[in-house]
Amino acid sequence: MMKIKKVNIPAIHDKDLEKILSDYGLYDDLIKKKLNCFNCNEIIDIENLSGFVVEDNSLNVICNNPDCLAHATSKNNESI
Repeated sequence: MMKIKKVNIPAIHDKDLEKILSDYGLYDDLIKKKLNCFNCNEIIDIENLSGFVVEDNSLNVICNNPDCLAHATSKNNESI
């Protein structure tokens, strides 16, 4: 019998994303394509924004590359 592991995955609804990014001063940079992935430095836009990582009291963005997501979750960062 296969065991099922319960995992808590925090999520942000699309309609709340603009407010959250604005609160952190990132929305305008996202629209102007001035944000880069915390891991690979790829330019972030609304289509490839996949997550956030908090490091040194700074909110950083992660692209949708599976390697970047794995790297972000494997570090001792606080991901949201």
